[in-house]
Amino acid sequence: MEEAATNPAAAVFTGIAGPREPVGVQIRVTRWFHGPLTGSVVTLDGQGFIDPNGASCGTQAPAVGTEWIFVSSRDERGLYGVSACTVHAPLATDVGAELLAEAMLTFGDEVIVDPEPPTAGDPGGDASLEPALVLGLTGAVGVLVLLGAIWFRSRRSADKPA
Repeated sequence: MEEAATNPAAAVFTGIAGPREPVGVQIRVTRWFHGPLTGSVVTLDGQGFIDPNGASCGTQAPAVGTEWIFVSSRDERGLYGVSACTVHAPLATDVGAELLAEAMLTFGDEVIVDPEPPTAGDPGGDASLEPALVLGLTGAVGVLVLLGAIWFRSRRSADKPA
């Protein structure tokens, strides 16, 4: 955790594993301790789960529905790298509980993320903000058009002779 604390690109978070998909495993974030917060759902790069019993750093994918703690960073595709060579563990284990306690001691209060279910095809969670932004802007434009029409109509009726 101390090493992660000195690395601004490192992320320390907990989350609940979703199903394994071709791109990787989506994690519904439950706590965010350190690093740039990217959303309530992040994706672990599936490359870390290749060759889990071989000589590489491959590891087993987290079981669906289990909560884990991760120390990771994003790759060029926006996915979080996890392998046998990175720090991670299920919270239900002694190692996971120790890592969680260490994260709380190192980083203080975590950010509690409002969890939402992982969705297919959302590589890093950032894209989920885009539809909300479009919807918000569309609503704002609609309100402005309505207010403009009301103002214009009131001006026209005020300009008419009695």
